Amino acid sequence: MTEANRIKKYIIIGLFTTLITWIIWTVLFALSWSIPADKEIRFSVSQFIAASSTVLVSFYLNRRITFKDKARRHEDKKITVLNVFAIYLASPLVASLLTYLIQIILPNVFWDEFLKIIGLGTGMVINYSGQRLWIYKLK
Repeated sequence: MTEANRIKKYIIIGLFTTLITWIIWTVLFALSWSIPADKEIRFSVSQFIAASSTVLVSFYLNRRITFKDKARRHEDKKITVLNVFAIYLASPLVASLLTYLIQIILPNVFWDEFLKIIGLGTGMVINYSGQRLWIYKLK
């Protein structure tokens, strides 16, 4: 499979899981108004929870469709649960931190939906790069 095809499949799966993440994020942020915390913190925590909630779906679909890994065992590929969780934990953490810093450094410059695009895009790049280069180690 060519890299272009792999990226296309990743984007399609990413759009699907991003839609789910976006919906969860929007609902959680809307429900967070009663929590006594700054808007930026509620926004970033909602992002982290939403992104973390779609981890297994994203990993499963990308493993089977994007990277064509159909193996039930991963010893031969040295895929560990630790590697997967490291990527899928780092991705929303970095994205949440980035959106938080943007809100602090440039208050009232970006609207919430644009910040969601920045956060989700950051997460997609980190997830793809981590899977492509670290888990599947494709040439």
